[in-house]
Amino acid sequence: MSRTEPVVLVVDDDPDQLRMTATLLRLTGGCRVELAEDGQRAVEVARTLGRSLDVVLCDYSMPVLDGLETCRIMRAEPLLEGVVFVMLTAHAETQLKIRALDAGVDDFLAKPVGQAELLAKTRSALRTKGLFERVREEKASAEAQQVATSHSFGQLVDVLGHLVELRTPGAADRGARLARAAKGMAVRLQLPVEEARALETAARLFEIGKLIDVEGGGNSDGTNPSVQRRGTLAAAVLERVVALRPAAEVLAAVGECWDGTGGPSRLRQSVIPLASRILRALVDFFTEQDRTNVNKATELISTRGGTTYDPLIIGHLIQLSRAPEARAWRAHGDRVAVHALIEGMTLEEDLLTASGLKLAAAGTLLTRSVIEIIRRRHENEPFLHGALVKRNV
Repeated sequence: MSRTEPVVLVVDDDPDQLRMTATLLRLTGGCRVELAEDGQRAVEVARTLGRSLDVVLCDYSMPVLDGLETCRIMRAEPLLEGVVFVMLTAHAETQLKIRALDAGVDDFLAKPVGQAELLAKTRSALRTKGLFERVREEKASAEAQQVATSHSFGQLVDVLGHLVELRTPGAADRGARLARAAKGMAVRLQLPVEEARALETAARLFEIGKLIDVEGGGNSDGTNPSVQRRGTLAAAVLERVVALRPAAEVLAAVGECWDGTGGPSRLRQSVIPLASRILRALVDFFTEQDRTNVNKATELISTRGGTTYDPLIIGHLIQLSRAPEARAWRAHGDRVAVHALIEGMTLEEDLLTASGLKLAAAGTLLTRSVIEIIRRRHENEPFLHGALVKRNV
């Protein structure tokens, strides 16, 4: 705490008692003492003091507001949180003490109060307030550290996403769309917060496996044998960073199939982590959606529920894909087969060969000569997924 002098508010409608208590605390207690002659005035003073107030010594029997009502009002003030409230009373009834504790009273002093007991109770109350302040400061420090850690984690994910984008243009957008879908699925399936976060991170960084996947590729029928390989490679990269290990665990099992025919561990059904099952279905759905359209993607995953995919997840995914928010899952352009490219179209993303060579940059206006170059290259190294071109609006 930055201040050294504790602040005690004494509340009593007896002027002599008020004076005597204040003098004792100032001379022997080392306190700054504030006075109030009734509960209403006590509340006004307390609100003015705010967080600097440490202890309230308040008589029970007073006009305007008694000690219980005074305590209730103070307990409702956020700035007075942690103030230790000690009530002075000549009544020893159990029921009164129960009501007082319910109102928020912390301790009691029986009247008439001896000087030694008054000082001892005040010192005890001040220690309690000091402990509360320490806990509050530690909590604030922990929260600030958590915010900083979360910010650093977000920056790390962004940097990794940028590296993937440099190697495979469009990966950042695909990862963001996949992560949005993953978040939606996590909500529907009520994943715990940490598991949902790992799933979203794994979705954003799934394509990091492409950085070291020399085989690449997928099949023209929409199947995606590279999921297992790229998931394993991505997991190998991410598991080296402690904060990314939960995402790495999701990616390590993303190639497993519901019927046990996947890999690398041939896990079956519920033994496969739920987040991995979700991501597997999403990756294949998005691959087919970007290659063709939503209907084809739905058809693809529907026919494999119970074999490749968890049937429950497929049911949720199909329902969610029909919701308005699923529009944000789709690419900003249209996939067009190489043979269907026409003059006047504009590339939405870089056109890359299977080996990673950039044949045409995003924003390229397709002319006859450019299309001829693309088609000649296509004969030797097919563009299985065609080209993504800007959507006409």
